[in-house]
Amino acid sequence: MVAHFKELQFATAAVATPLCGRKARGCIVGAGTATERRRYKKHSAVCKPPLLVQAVVIAMKSGEQIITYWLCPGQSVGRECATLIRDLAARFDAPIFEPHVTIHVVGADAENPEAVLEAVVKSGGSYQLLVRGLEYSDKFTKTLFVQFEPNAELGQLSHDLERASGRRTDYKLNPHLSLLYKDLDEETKSDLAHSIRLPFTEVCFDSVKAVICPAKIESRADVEAWRVVATRQLT
Repeated sequence: MVAHFKELQFATAAVATPLCGRKARGCIVGAGTATERRRYKKHSAVCKPPLLVQAVVIAMKSGEQIITYWLCPGQSVGRECATLIRDLAARFDAPIFEPHVTIHVVGADAENPEAVLEAVVKSGGSYQLLVRGLEYSDKFTKTLFVQFEPNAELGQLSHDLERASGRRTDYKLNPHLSLLYKDLDEETKSDLAHSIRLPFTEVCFDSVKAVICPAKIESRADVEAWRVVATRQLT
């Protein structure tokens, strides 16, 4: 494991924020010997790392986590998308999540998202993406989604994130913003795509976030495990 604890300072309790309204659950500390338990009780108040950091370290060691980099919409459109996501989640008993466009994905081991964002993301300009339409698919994380037109500047940002990470991946940028994660039949998805009228034709994105999540996202539990570990504003 290359990434030591000191490299995970980005994942403090203040930064690693639950995305779905759930409180982060702590880790269970092993019983150990009687001497170890006394030593733990004596020093835990001053030297124990945040429980969420412990969870991140364990997850990264397991090799079952990834870091996804998100482009997040500005406040106005962000609220509209969040409302759509909440309404659809309530209607279909689906998870609630923060509206975003995934722009890069990399394995969590040895990744330092805070340093990557600091190196790549500079303030001074937002990203404007044109809406192509509302679409659906058989993929859980693309049940119903807003598809955007390709954008050269966004493609460069994705490339810069990969370069700063120092590892080549097979990730291919396809800018879209999901509105629903749920296994639904074809007819229901088609009806949704044709009945919903988006209140915007262009979206302004003003921040980039790094999120740690399971390598496979196939259920509500996987979505509710997401945690933001770093954020950079574009404006």
